[in-house]
Amino acid sequence: MLAAVTPSFAQSHSMVVNVPFGFTVGQKTYPAGKYVVTASDPSTSSTMYRLSTLSGNNSIAISTGTVQSPNRIHPPSLLFASLGGEYALMQIWTGSQWGAELSTSSFKNRVIADGEKVQVVAQR
Repeated sequence: MLAAVTPSFAQSHSMVVNVPFGFTVGQKTYPAGKYVVTASDPSTSSTMYRLSTLSGNNSIAISTGTVQSPNRIHPPSLLFASLGGEYALMQIWTGSQWGAELSTSSFKNRVIADGEKVQVVAQR
């Protein structure tokens, strides 16, 4: 599933993503809709991001680790794990070979064994 990229993440330090399904981040569930993903401190190589609804009424700080894709540049996007109609945010990609990975969960381990990955690209 692909949605659509704001200006380059590197220039704006944020992106808007239209997620077409409900999903979880950690223990919290979010409905389908438009979300803004912002690097908490773009002046550093921070691994903290903020995920907010477009209205700003609902947001969460996300602590991540670093992930690399040496053979592929990923567009600004969110990567979700999908299993049995459930979706969980796994990775944040900012338009390079380096991304951010959320901590491992039992859901992620089940997806690796039996599920699939769904990428939602940021809007233009």
